Amino acid sequence: MPGISITFGIILILQGIITYFISDSRSFTALIPAIFGGLLVVLGFVAKKPDLRKHAMHAAAMVALLGIIGALMRAIPALARGAEINLGIGSQLVMGVLLIIFLVLCIRSFIAARRARTAVPPVE
Repeated sequence: MPGISITFGIILILQGIITYFISDSRSFTALIPAIFGGLLVVLGFVAKKPDLRKHAMHAAAMVALLGIIGALMRAIPALARGAEINLGIGSQLVMGVLLIIFLVLCIRSFIAARRARTAVPPVE
């Protein structure tokens, strides 16, 4: 799972940088996906250490949840009001979808880890 966190983080970093450079305004907000991606990369590398994996991956899942809320909280109401999909809204939607996929993968991994832990007979 640490590798998946790093991969999604790199994708989000690239999304933020590309969005920043192709936007006319060069707004700092275009880099928000890169900030979330950077956090996922850092947490992915922290999770490579076995004794920190559980905490780091739970933190990465929390980062993803906050990113989903932040991205979709603005994009979905704008679309509901009839706004056209522009670069900003498109970027928010892409970030939200990527983080939803990442969060689902995290949850599946957490469930599998818990099942594996409970399936092992106790050591006597």
